[in-house]
Amino acid sequence: MTQVAFLHVPKTAGTTLHKLIEENLGPIAFYPPRSSPEVQERFGTVFSDFIARAEAADPEARAALLEAFHRHPAVGGHTTSAILPYLSPDRFVFTSLREPGDRLVSWYFHYVHPDDPEKMHRPFREQTKDMSFDQFVRFKPMMSENDNVMVRYFANVDGKTPVSAEHLEQAKKTLASLDMILFQKAQTEGQKALGEKLGWTIPEEAEKLKRSRNRVRLGKSFGYTKSIMNRYIKFDRQLLEFARQLPQAVNADQTRQTA
Repeated sequence: MTQVAFLHVPKTAGTTLHKLIEENLGPIAFYPPRSSPEVQERFGTVFSDFIARAEAADPEARAALLEAFHRHPAVGGHTTSAILPYLSPDRFVFTSLREPGDRLVSWYFHYVHPDDPEKMHRPFREQTKDMSFDQFVRFKPMMSENDNVMVRYFANVDGKTPVSAEHLEQAKKTLASLDMILFQKAQTEGQKALGEKLGWTIPEEAEKLKRSRNRVRLGKSFGYTKSIMNRYIKFDRQLLEFARQLPQAVNADQTRQTA
């Protein structure tokens, strides 16, 4: 059985991929919706908190925690590239990417107009209520969740720092080191490639577990300022284009914008 680590950038079809991981490997560390009480008790729910706990422990306890981590079959969640140095060399590491503009619009509807408001943790719920897209992406307390998020994840940029060209180069190195790169727009083909590589059972068609009803309902009246959007996805677009050229990218040509 091949151990895996999935780096889940929000709104890139990660919910569906986590379901596949759980079905094939069991409970996932650092992803509560597809975990178990025992796994959460052992590792917690956030990788950075787990590592802080391990580093603060005495040598014997630290070694036991890290050994348990290395043995666990499935690691996932909204974890940045900070996890990579802690993974064993034989663990299969993959991610999923999405066209940055579409990802950011999806994130806006997910946060400002959620289908199930009471089920989602939103620290800035009241402040962002009824915000337009332009207002939302410029809302400074959420910079870490709006500003070039794919680069931010793969370069492990802290929440208070704007993404830069230097971070883009770091993110490129991270993507080049991964074992497989999937794309939200080609999920069926990506999941089949994942199944073939890992010997997993994969459905004929990729499930879509988080299709936004409100995005469909409000989409006709939705608008944004192109220059404002571009400011927050500039580096992500460059990273996506780089990722498409990598040999471990699955069905990259199918993900190109046609308009």
